[in-house]
Amino acid sequence: MQWQSRLSARLLNVPYVHMTFTLPKELRGIARRNEKQVYSILFKSAWQSVDKIGKEIGAELGIISVLHTWGSDLKYHPHVHCLVTFGGLDTNNNWVWPKSKRRLIRYHRINKYYKDSFLANLKLEFAKGELISHKGFDELELELESKSWVVNNDWPSQNTEIIEAYLSKYINRSAVSKKRIHYNSQTGEVLLIHKDYTNQEQGKAAPYKKKKMSALSAIHQIVKHKLPPHFHRVRYYGIHHPVKEKKIKQKLAGHLLRNKDSIQILFSLLTKMLNQLKKSSKRACEECGSTSFDKEKIAGEAKWIYKSVVGYGLNKSPPKSASLY
Repeated sequence: MQWQSRLSARLLNVPYVHMTFTLPKELRGIARRNEKQVYSILFKSAWQSVDKIGKEIGAELGIISVLHTWGSDLKYHPHVHCLVTFGGLDTNNNWVWPKSKRRLIRYHRINKYYKDSFLANLKLEFAKGELISHKGFDELELELESKSWVVNNDWPSQNTEIIEAYLSKYINRSAVSKKRIHYNSQTGEVLLIHKDYTNQEQGKAAPYKKKKMSALSAIHQIVKHKLPPHFHRVRYYGIHHPVKEKKIKQKLAGHLLRNKDSIQILFSLLTKMLNQLKKSSKRACEECGSTSFDKEKIAGEAKWIYKSVVGYGLNKSPPKSASLY
């Protein structure tokens, strides 16, 4: 929640586009052997594709990227989720809107930008001679030339809370939550509950499917998604880059700035109050003044948050088409 609150505070008061840049399955093998290089190329190529859109619009866009390496069934599926500003700043810090009100760019064009950028960056890495691969670049390029590269490019939306919540889930947890995985000590099997996107009907939520694995296989499925040491899962580019943000912060028009999320302030105040109570050596009853208390543990209600917080647990995945601004 704190990461989501900080993310929300960084966003501008403009519509955003949710884009997902997916690594083609033909490159998953080389990515597993060269995680740091290929993941970096994935980030870099996504930004270069968006930056090219900005140059066509005549403005610098902002992008916040989050790397995921897994699918719902824990299979290896590297992709980058991006929140991209719908428009950007020109050299005078004036906001420039795209010509279209529904999209930054046509789908086939962003796919081509991404493909060209990724292959160019991959070629540079091969030229360094540091990549581990049983195939050369020319062979890989030939295989990928006729393949369709996937960039999901949603409509712009001012309501980014759903996407923010979706991204924040994966920042501070492993590839699978405890409620989706169960271990049977008698059989030594692990049961994974995941979404079956293959049999998803249009306009409906994906059905759930059960997958059985041995304990060692399940451990391997989870551990393989551990990132290389010191590798950053979240990256900022364009006008959302920390250096750029500091330069333009005081120059932005007031209507482009968001009000900071009050949730972060509330939690900060509650934390300070609790720390103050802990410092008190003795607590006295307000009625009788006694400092002797009986302590009793009260079990929490597991489903309390679902009953008490409106909308909690709904729309866990980002919408395919968000509401227009």
